Amino acid sequence: MINENIFRAYDIRGKADEDLNDDIIRKIGIVLSEKILKTGQNRVYLGTDCRLSANRIKKSLISGLCSNDLEVLDLGMVPTPLVYFATNIGIVVFDKEEEFWDMAIPASDYKGLDVNDILLLGKFCFIATDGGMFRINLKSKGVREYNFDFIGSVNTIENIGKYIWMGTSEGLIRFKWRKDL
Repeated sequence: MINENIFRAYDIRGKADEDLNDDIIRKIGIVLSEKILKTGQNRVYLGTDCRLSANRIKKSLISGLCSNDLEVLDLGMVPTPLVYFATNIGIVVFDKEEEFWDMAIPASDYKGLDVNDILLLGKFCFIATDGGMFRINLKSKGVREYNFDFIGSVNTIENIGKYIWMGTSEGLIRFKWRKDL
C-alpha cells in the first residue's frame, strides 16, 4: 500500500525504507514513464543527492522507468536542491527551495545539438552530444568544445577519479581534463 502523504507539490518525500521501498519506487517509475511517453518524449534525465538510500532508490526507479522502454540518462549525484535537465531551448535548473526555474545554459552554447548526457562537476557542466562533448564553466560561462574526429558522437559521460570517461560511437574514451576555463 502506498502512503499518499509522500506526494508533495514538487517532489516525493517519505521514510526511505518504509514509504519508499523498492516495490513502491518501481511502481512510481512505471507511472512516471507512462506520463512522460504520453508527452511524446522518450528520454528522462535522473539525478540523485548524497543520501545513503539514493542508489537503491535510483535503481528501483530506473527499473520502473525502463519497463516502458523509456531511455534513462543517469546524471549521477547532483547538487541539491537544484535539478538540471536538458530541454530544446537549453539546460535549465530548478531550485526546489526557491521554487524557481532558470536557464543555466542556453542551447546556443552547445550549438543546439540534442543532449545525450549531462555531467556536473563543481562549477563545470559536461554535455554529451552527437557532435562531441562540450565543457561549460557555470560561473564564467566559458565554453570548450571537444569535437575531434576520433571522438564521434558522445552517448554517455561519467566521472571516475581524475578522468572523464566517454562512451562514444568510436568506442570508450578516457579523458583527463584541466580546469582551464
